[in-house]
Amino acid sequence: MNTKRIVFRIVAAVAVTAVSLGITAESQPVLKLVAEGFVSPTSFVPIDNGRVLIADQLGKVYLLREGKLSEKLVLDLGPKLSKYNTNAFDERGLVGLAVHPQFAANRRVYLYYSAPLRDTAPTNFDHTARLAEFTLAKDDTLDRERVLLEQG
Repeated sequence: MNTKRIVFRIVAAVAVTAVSLGITAESQPVLKLVAEGFVSPTSFVPIDNGRVLIADQLGKVYLLREGKLSEKLVLDLGPKLSKYNTNAFDERGLVGLAVHPQFAANRRVYLYYSAPLRDTAPTNFDHTARLAEFTLAKDDTLDRERVLLEQG
C-alpha cells in the first residue's frame, strides 16, 4: 500500500470539500477521522441526509451513515475490473464516482472504472475505460448498470 498516495488523495478530497463548503483558513476547520480500512479511497461524495458514498480503487463502494460505515457494500465492481497491481501506483480500478445534480429525485450515480480489454480494442490498450450509470436502490445498493461510454 502506498501511504503517501492515500494521504494525498484524502487531503485532496478534504481540500475540495472544504472549498465547496466555503471553509477558509480563517475559519480553522477541524479534520476528523470518519472511516478507515480502505485500500485506496478515490471518492468521498455526500448524497443525502448526511450520508456519504465512498469509493475504493479495488471496486468497492461503501455507505457512510451517521458517522458509521455500513456493513453491507453498496456495490462490488471487483469482478468487472481489469487486473491491476495495487502496489505499483496503478491508475486503473474504480477511479471516479459522482452523483446526478438531481440525485434526490432520480438517485443516479456515475462510476468511472477500468474494465477488461474488449476484443475490438486497439492493440496498444491494456484495459477498457468505462463510464456507467447506476441507480441507488431503496436497499442502498447500486443496480441497473447502464454503460454510457467505453474507450479501449
